[in-house]
Amino acid sequence: MSTDIAGMQIIGTIREIDLHTVPAPHAGPTGRPVSRVHLEIESAVDGGGRPVPTHLLVGPFQGAPELKTEFSTGERVKLVTTTPSGLRIATMRRFD
Repeated sequence: MSTDIAGMQIIGTIREIDLHTVPAPHAGPTGRPVSRVHLEIESAVDGGGRPVPTHLLVGPFQGAPELKTEFSTGERVKLVTTTPSGLRIATMRRFD
């Protein structure tokens, strides 16, 4: 695995994917939609390629709202988080 990726790399199957509204941090603006992705996790490694115990990864992961229309329940995916311990999705793609 590459050591230049800051976040975790996670492989799993989508159990559920839905849209959720995240409340605005300040009064006034409305919330913003995000995709929530619940995974059946097969494996995870940190940015240095070291295994991460999957029981420590409590979801759901959150990402761009477009993920809801691009992916479906039952698809096997690989996602990379934005930070080593975060649940925010930087990238997600199908994984065979």
